[in-house]
Amino acid sequence: MTIEDEKYQQRLQYKRVHYHKNKHRKVRVYGSLSRAEFREISCIAEANNRTVFQQIWQESCAYRSQKNVPSKAIEMILVDLRRQLRGMANNINQLAHKSNAIGRLIEKHQTKKQLQEVETFLQEFVRDPFGKSKRS
Repeated sequence: MTIEDEKYQQRLQYKRVHYHKNKHRKVRVYGSLSRAEFREISCIAEANNRTVFQQIWQESCAYRSQKNVPSKAIEMILVDLRRQLRGMANNINQLAHKSNAIGRLIEKHQTKKQLQEVETFLQEFVRDPFGKSKRS
């Protein structure tokens, strides 16, 4: 037996031992796609800056929980939306703390302005959730 054959046999043995030691940790799933299916998923994954596996994983998780898989663009819009709403809610919360500290509503004008900003922001988002009219 040559050195290459020995190394191959050792590697094969290592893989067997490793597999049997770790088979209870993860379950492997195997499958095949047609070339057309693979190309389609590859295009979707590339457009969303994901690998093919990540795209398939996202889609399977979404299917399991009966949800949609958002694209990266939509994810970024939602992240920005959450950040802006948190900031607005924080401002309103600070005004409420000040009002509670002295026992009466202070800065009525500022409170009303903050609430109007939240309402306007939400109305604009409902009308144009992806900012399409701003880009055009």
